[in-house]
Amino acid sequence: MNNTLKAITSRYSCRAFTDQIPTDAQLTTIAEASLASPSAMNRQPWRVIVVKDRKLIDEMDNEALHFIAAYEDKTMYNRRPRKTA
Repeated sequence: MNNTLKAITSRYSCRAFTDQIPTDAQLTTIAEASLASPSAMNRQPWRVIVVKDRKLIDEMDNEALHFIAAYEDKTMYNRRPRKTA
């Protein structure tokens, strides 16, 4: 099996997030990988913004929840991860 197919078939989608913020080195690696991802007509119009401020992250999360809660179809809202105390 070639490397591309191996990567596709062995991928893992993590949905068990922690409150731990990745290191700057890890964030740089993730940002660089995202900039190398393909796009339509190879335009690659990416802009990567890294937010590490926990208060701002929580504000954006709450705003997104309010936005999807307003949808008539509640499927996405009902599938959201529940925060535990």
